[in-house]
Amino acid sequence: MNNLAIVVLAAGQSSRLGQPKQLVEIENKTLIERQCLLALSISSDVFCVLGFEAESIKKRIQHLPISTVINSKWQQGMASSISAGVSELPEHIKHVMVLLVDQWQLDHTTLSEITEQTMLKVDVIHTCTSEKVNLDDKQRIGPPTVFPQAYFPELIAMDDNKGAKALVMKYFKYVNVMPFPQAFIDLDEPKDLIRLRQIYPN
Repeated sequence: MNNLAIVVLAAGQSSRLGQPKQLVEIENKTLIERQCLLALSISSDVFCVLGFEAESIKKRIQHLPISTVINSKWQQGMASSISAGVSELPEHIKHVMVLLVDQWQLDHTTLSEITEQTMLKVDVIHTCTSEKVNLDDKQRIGPPTVFPQAYFPELIAMDDNKGAKALVMKYFKYVNVMPFPQAFIDLDEPKDLIRLRQIYPN
């Protein structure tokens, strides 16, 4: 899709992990570089939102053909980063995929399947669930999430720290939910890093 942009959220401080998750290395690449390369495998319009230690982290991805967005309000939470990223999208963009920097088990196949669903159903929100069952509005959902352009103003206007989940729930009857359990394996705490190192040793 030449009108799909991907916003990689990488602005947080990683306080629970105890080190910047953006700089955790997997197979000689930092996690932020890895996620940006993954995004580039789907779209040439990639925007990476930085906040905590933005300038030093930016150096790790400045060789990539992406746009970096500095969120000066990163301490206000994920919603502020989504707002900052979507605010920078050019006019030709009709869909935006929100991707987290620490979703380290995502791959090109997963994002391709989400993109294919977007092409089939262009007017709905596409998001993921950790469950391989029929879904209702009470189950666990989250990124990668694709929003059509009609939702951009509300994404930009978000001002809480809940990310875009509240917006997805608001329009749940217009949401296509896809079971991708790997999207919910992230890197928040030291035990998560131990799990990662079991698969990708130093």
